[in-house]
This record gives sequence, structure tokens and C-alpha cells, in this order.
Amino acid sequence: MENINNYQSNKATNAFKATQDIKNFITKYVKNKHISEIIKDLSNLTKIPTPILEHDAKQAIIQYYSFSLRKFSKRFRIKHFLYDSIKFISFTLFLFFCKKKIL
Repeated sequence: MENINNYQSNKATNAFKATQDIKNFITKYVKNKHISEIIKDLSNLTKIPTPILEHDAKQAIIQYYSFSLRKFSKRFRIKHFLYDSIKFISFTLFLFFCKKKIL
């Protein structure tokens, strides 16, 4: 799988061409075998159609792209992924235990 942090658009191209390039790159990235499998598994678990999850994945990826710098932020590095995963798990556990107390 291609490292998304290695993508950088050419600053000499105009904004329209750069936007088309990043759109095509993200579409190709989401169609990647590994990402596609994750989306299909998530679709099976949640009963949300695959095209909707693909669209949401594209939106999540594009929010970390800096159009002025024409590259992705460093948010896709492994340390940020681990930190975000810990936050998510903590939040989920918190909700789980709070739900038990309310009921």
C-alpha cells in the first residue's frame, strides 16, 4: 500500500489541475485492496452501503490535505494513529460504562 504522506502535488500546476490530481489520488487510494477490504468488513458489520463508506473515507482523507502546501499533514503518521485509537477506545469504554450506570 502506498504511503499517503509521500504524495505531494506539483506547485507549478494550476489549482484546478492540482485539485483533480488529489481527487484522483484519493479515489485510487480508497480503491486500494487493503482499504477496500476494511470498508467491506465495516459495511457488513454496520449494514451501511459500501459506496457511502467509501465517500466518507474520501472525506476523512481530504480533510488532512493542505491545498496551500499541496501535501498531506503529518496526521497520517503511526504515532497519531495510535494516539487517535487510544482516544477512540477510551471514549467508547466511557460511553459503555456510563450507559450501564444510567440503565
